Amino acid sequence: MHLRTTTLIALLLAACLTLSSPVLSAEGSRDLQSLVELDQIIENLEKSIADLQSLLASLKENRQLIAGQLSVAEPKTIISVLFAPKNLRGYEGRIGETFTFYVKGASSGSVWGTGLYTHDSSLAVAAVHAGALRAGEWGVVDVTVLPGQSSYKGSSANGVTSGSYGSYSASYQVSRNTSKGMYVLPDPDWMTQFRDRHGEVLYFRVTGTSRGSVWGTEVYTDDSELAAAAVHAGFLKDGETGIIGVMFLPGQDKYVGSTRNGVRSSDFWQYGGSYRIVERYDTGD
Repeated sequence: MHLRTTTLIALLLAACLTLSSPVLSAEGSRDLQSLVELDQIIENLEKSIADLQSLLASLKENRQLIAGQLSVAEPKTIISVLFAPKNLRGYEGRIGETFTFYVKGASSGSVWGTGLYTHDSSLAVAAVHAGALRAGEWGVVDVTVLPGQSSYKGSSANGVTSGSYGSYSASYQVSRNTSKGMYVLPDPDWMTQFRDRHGEVLYFRVTGTSRGSVWGTEVYTDDSELAAAAVHAGFLKDGETGIIGVMFLPGQDKYVGSTRNGVRSSDFWQYGGSYRIVERYDTGD
């Protein structure tokens, strides 16, 4: 396509040069050679235009095909995930309910029980003890709040030792979530907690705002407010809610500010962590 466009431009330039040269001789006779050359240029131009029109029709047909495929594609199942609390103390009144949390497994911390844990046990540690996560691994777990037990038996499993305990008011059970779909987290405001996740993409449900502190353009410091960066980057409008994909990046030596979409971002020098908004996911609603 680039070659055909270049050829057409060259032919147009040649035509202009031919038309700007004298067609009639000083004696008033027609310059036959110039006329032949001009006829040849016209013929070539007509052929190039026909080729471009054919190419344009083919591109339009391909676009319709792609658009049709997109329109019938099944949207992914959205799985709403909460950021994990330290323990389940705030959930003791939710007996029988199951919550889906995003948590980083840990091997050190207080945990009591085996399979069923006291609700003040560290969730990050219980998840490793139960085999739902490895220590240091981020993942999505399901936690079911259960009634208190008369006793809890400690054990050693997966590098974690849990303690025994007597009667306690509430319990929980934890397992890895194995659903097929897109995990979507709430807006965390800032990305500093994901600084060690270079190259990974997470999805967040965000309501855009034109107010907020932002540093950089396209690549932002990880303490830039996500809702404002999403508007600055053109993925959301002020007040609009949507699901956006965020890729975590290493720190940059320099961040250049700019004004875009009603949001003003600032310059900054070297900073330890960055992120880029890479996608807006359309749920099809």
